[in-house]
Amino acid sequence: MQAVEDALRRFPADEILVCGERVDPDLHAELARFGLRVRELAPAGPRRSRGYRFLGSLAGGRRPATPFVLFVGVNGALLLLAVLLSLVVLSILWLTGAI
Repeated sequence: MQAVEDALRRFPADEILVCGERVDPDLHAELARFGLRVRELAPAGPRRSRGYRFLGSLAGGRRPATPFVLFVGVNGALLLLAVLLSLVVLSILWLTGAI
């Protein structure tokens, strides 16, 4: 309350904004003594990237393309793994002079 009172001495505010997840229930009554409108802002949730939201909806099965995307993704990962293993085997054979 002291901080609000000090701030209002230096700044002529039109309203007081309260933001936070857990707000003291008596806070609005305490702030009303300043004669200003008191508004409460809900904290914003964590911002997620477009890719993160896409993967979340894909994992939840909420997209009609989910089976196709998973099929292509798993097969692509297996192909990449096969290529990498082939390169490792070829490197070993080359280093040992077998090729």
